[in-house]
Amino acid sequence: MRTWIYLHSMPNLVQGYFDAFCSKDSAKVSSFISDTVVRIAPGYGDTSTSKSYWMKICKGWWPLFFDLTTKDVVMLPAIKPTTLKPDGNVSVYATWVDNAVNGIKIIHKYHGLFKFNKDHKIIFADEYRMPAECSRKRRLLRNSWSPIHIT
Repeated sequence: MRTWIYLHSMPNLVQGYFDAFCSKDSAKVSSFISDTVVRIAPGYGDTSTSKSYWMKICKGWWPLFFDLTTKDVVMLPAIKPTTLKPDGNVSVYATWVDNAVNGIKIIHKYHGLFKFNKDHKIIFADEYRMPAECSRKRRLLRNSWSPIHIT
């Protein structure tokens, strides 16, 4: 049963979240996220422990880019280490293309692990980007704008 749920529902949820994020639709992004989500972001020490904090990050990030897209998206069932069987969660590999309003285009590799509750809301997200690209992105953006500060 869990495999069926994975094959038919979970990748669609992750793709829906990506599409909403890329279109900067805060209401739709919010609809995919549990109120008590834990998100470990690619930035060092950047962990969200609530939907409202994650949404503040999104709303601070979106104005910096006129276009966000994903390509080469591969979604696989996450595997439970003790049984080596799918656990109903999704592991995602993709390439993100970020076009900033100051003309900088950044292409970076991405890996994310998404876990869901019984209501099919994201309850845990652990996201990684290639370290060199994350550092480059932050440096380039910092040279153009002040860094994003969320309090």
